[in-house]
Amino acid sequence: MGIKSTNKVESYYNYFADSGLDAASEYIPPPQWYGTRGTWAGGYGVGGGVKNVIGYVTIASTGNATDFGDTYQALYGAAGCSSGSRGLIAGGCAGSSPLNVIGYITFATTGNATDFGDLTVARAATGASSPTRGLFLGGVPGQNVVDYIEIPTTGNAIDFGNLTTGTSDGTGISNAHGRP
Repeated sequence: MGIKSTNKVESYYNYFADSGLDAASEYIPPPQWYGTRGTWAGGYGVGGGVKNVIGYVTIASTGNATDFGDTYQALYGAAGCSSGSRGLIAGGCAGSSPLNVIGYITFATTGNATDFGDLTVARAATGASSPTRGLFLGGVPGQNVVDYIEIPTTGNAIDFGNLTTGTSDGTGISNAHGRP
């Protein structure tokens, strides 16, 4: 004979059920693990100079960084976003000139960034993403532009809308479930 419960299926995913907190009756899926690599690209090097290096670490362990490959050119201030398998590097600056280029890497294999497409406006923006859509928000100098791309495909960014005010040097944060 099997085990029987009077609980609704949704209650098994309500992490607040026994805490006395209200999860607002919203279905909360279990957390997902998206991978083991943390990457970064470009920036200023020790002793000065703009870099084109992409590096990575294995998040689940400690140790030194490893070379992943190179960006499309030496840059700093680029925006980043990712899905579970692909990472994007967008815009940034090369010297004093803003860039509109978007490049991508595949986390499972190391190598140089590949051309993805272009931003609608050249800038050093902020990035945020869901598992399928990437956003590039604001940018130097104080822009209010928001672009989006579909991470699994390649192509140019599309106008998403505008920020309430022009901004630059922001921080991108998004939820793990990709819900709006």
